[in-house]
Amino acid sequence: MDLFTPRPEPIEYILTGKTESVLPFLENYKGTQKELKKLINAKDDDERTALHWLCSIVHKLNLQIALKFIECGAEVDTADDMGTSTLISACSTNQLKLAKLLIEKGAQINHRDKNGRTALSFASAKGNLEIARMLIENNAKVNLGDKRKQTPLHKSILSARAPLALIQLFIENGASIDRLDSEGMSPLHYACEDATEENFEKILFLIKYGADLDNENSKKKNPLDLIRGKNLKKKVLQLIQQEQEKQKKENKNEKEIEK
Repeated sequence: MDLFTPRPEPIEYILTGKTESVLPFLENYKGTQKELKKLINAKDDDERTALHWLCSIVHKLNLQIALKFIECGAEVDTADDMGTSTLISACSTNQLKLAKLLIEKGAQINHRDKNGRTALSFASAKGNLEIARMLIENNAKVNLGDKRKQTPLHKSILSARAPLALIQLFIENGASIDRLDSEGMSPLHYACEDATEENFEKILFLIKYGADLDNENSKKKNPLDLIRGKNLKKKVLQLIQQEQEKQKKENKNEKEIEK
């Protein structure tokens, strides 16, 4: 599309804040069904269709419009010039119902963009537990890494918005807790690096699930080496010791019960 070529009407409406005009346009379209389908699937300079933009911008009519687009022949499983799919866009804008619809209509759940990121990667980075759970229920792979070899578990540790329940969801669905990224960083490395006096729960949570304290990154640093501040490190070490002692006691009690 050159500089002087106007954008297809549905895209123009969505990008100029007139999303509510899309449905009347579709319902009153005077051309043939074939022409309408071609218009809906027309791409702009970013290689995005109207459905793509709809998934990228939150609006109360999005689900209704998406259904109409699909009814008129919209391609569900399309990607833009960065490899971002409609499903990735819906997940990155926290549109659960829209993401569900796309999957029902055939969107590839494990599609990767040009940086190797999946819809689950984006849901994790956004800290969206509901969308992550829905994706996993629909067979999203929890151990797919991006170009930096970071998995959704890495993303959840790096996200300030990710609840512990999201981290637990990944681990309980087979996420590799000690997976190293391209810099040799495990999820525990990042949890330790980002820890503060007020927020270090992710460290204890990962250790509770068996994260390796001895993994070294590309700079030969183990996770605890990355904790900033002597007082915080001392506090974390004490809590780790308490957690380890607690687990030993629980294991001992389980063995006694088995006898």
